[in-house]
Amino acid sequence: MVSNTTESGIQYTPEELKLGTPVQSFPGKLAAYLYHRYYCFDGAASAGMTIVPCELIDNNGDKLREIVLHHADDWGLPHPFTEWVRSHNHFCNTLVDRIVTGFPQGEDAHDLLFALSYRDELVTVGEPFHLWAIEADERLKREWQFEKIGLNVPYVSDVTPYRMQKVRILNGAHTAMCALGLLSGLQTVGEVMNHPVLGLFVQRLMNEEIVPTLLSSIPAVDKAKVVEFAGSVVDRFKNPFVHHELDSITLNGLSKIRVRLLPTLYEFYQNHERVPALLSAAIAAQLLFYRNADNPTERWTIRDDAEMVQMIADIWSEETAVGLEATISMLLGKTELWNQDLNEIDGLREGIAAFIRSARAHGTISALESVICAIGEK
Repeated sequence: MVSNTTESGIQYTPEELKLGTPVQSFPGKLAAYLYHRYYCFDGAASAGMTIVPCELIDNNGDKLREIVLHHADDWGLPHPFTEWVRSHNHFCNTLVDRIVTGFPQGEDAHDLLFALSYRDELVTVGEPFHLWAIEADERLKREWQFEKIGLNVPYVSDVTPYRMQKVRILNGAHTAMCALGLLSGLQTVGEVMNHPVLGLFVQRLMNEEIVPTLLSSIPAVDKAKVVEFAGSVVDRFKNPFVHHELDSITLNGLSKIRVRLLPTLYEFYQNHERVPALLSAAIAAQLLFYRNADNPTERWTIRDDAEMVQMIADIWSEETAVGLEATISMLLGKTELWNQDLNEIDGLREGIAAFIRSARAHGTISALESVICAIGEK
């Protein structure tokens, strides 16, 4: 069984199990199905399944099994069933890496759709690069021999290095660039990469701050492969056929900042006892993006947790009274946003405030160029 219900799909939602009433959540449906299967096959070990979730959350297989067992406990299902789930069903942790941007758009869309000779409402655009790393049992390896048809589907004992590599480098660069790009009037990842300042920012951010920090975090990983992956990410971002909207990356951006950027921020600071200048600029731009008030005539829609967004807006509203640095300090100190007090990182508040002052005075691109030049001088 393979699932791809998005990150929000693997969550626990209290539900009742009633005859004739469908269970609503995906983990609930899976729990009900597995119990029906267990019952029909009299709990036979051979009736156990291999379950392969593709949702982009940490330890997705472990998390899905945990929720299935939670539902079983809620519903008072018999203990032998829960043991059957644990012993004879294999929930695989996985990592999927491929940029897929949806239905064809832009100038080439008409020619592409016409070439199919029929109207396909489900056609989608995806890059050639693909990776599907799976913590698999021997049964799945025998059933799915993807290597024989040239697909990049490694079976591994631990997907953690693959996940950290993708989340820190590819996803981290996406989140770092999106607010800077939007504040600069750009719309797509490709436009960012082709911009003389922003494109340089992304490459230096990966090569000088993200990749070295990642290598220090997982020293057992093959350094050459990580560097090679970072290079491939640059090429993937520049793919002219992938029209990846920056606005789509901002969806649920606060959680993305926590997962994709803050681990690099903290670990870089611990390793070097200074703030990573480029990552600091990216976080400053994110705070400006969530302020949503620098240009009252061109506001943008922020698609994120409404309570958290309002919290940020309320803090920004106090800037006139308390000043910029105090406002930044309050924002960084909100553990509800970051799961930690970011004021503990010496120099972060000052760096963010300096970038925002420069961006307001001279524009986002000029402020970012100054940061890059200052690093070059060191």
